Amino acid sequence: IEALDVAASAATNAGCPELIGTSSLFTPAMLSSLWSWIPRRYTDDTFALVFQTQRDGYNMETLLRLADNLSPLVLVLQTTRGAVVGAYLSTGFESSSTGSFSGSGETFIFSLHPDMRKYTWRPGRPAHFVRVTDAQIAVGGGGGVNAGYGLWIDSELLHGGSVRSRTFANDPLVAPDTHFECTSLELWAFSTELPAHVLADVLERITSNSPSL
Repeated sequence: IEALDVAASAATNAGCPELIGTSSLFTPAMLSSLWSWIPRRYTDDTFALVFQTQRDGYNMETLLRLADNLSPLVLVLQTTRGAVVGAYLSTGFESSSTGSFSGSGETFIFSLHPDMRKYTWRPGRPAHFVRVTDAQIAVGGGGGVNAGYGLWIDSELLHGGSVRSRTFANDPLVAPDTHFECTSLELWAFSTELPAHVLADVLERITSNSPSL
């Protein structure tokens, strides 16, 4: 998959936002589709790369620290089989020692490659949007003991999976598989929602291409 450069913008790639950072996952077509699914109030924003495994390491603790108090967020990852999938997290991450879910009905999961699909919540389904524990990040639950997640990734950001969830009534995002190995993961935020010091840190890390300490 050809990477999308920091210079990509709505002016040069129709339907794409301006980016702060360089994605190793998005193509212009992927980003254009994703942007069409984002709530309209954010579509004039610049998209900022908050976390990237190649730069910041394969560590969920680092990801959560860099994402602290930021929302909304877009998590996107690529598997060893080339699938590109992710989630729009309407209220960001909220860690819970009890394993409770957070988020709102604007949360959705998606696939960008090989197919472009979006799965949303509807009233009447379980409102099990985002669960963050010491072991994993999970999006889309089912309410039952044996229920699976629409998308999950472990604390090492290396292994995850996707099955049908009652929250989104989704097909497995990496079908025909239900588990995957992750080669790269990125977390993106919206410029108008970034405090000045966070934006400055993002810009410094992009410029220096240095990992977060």
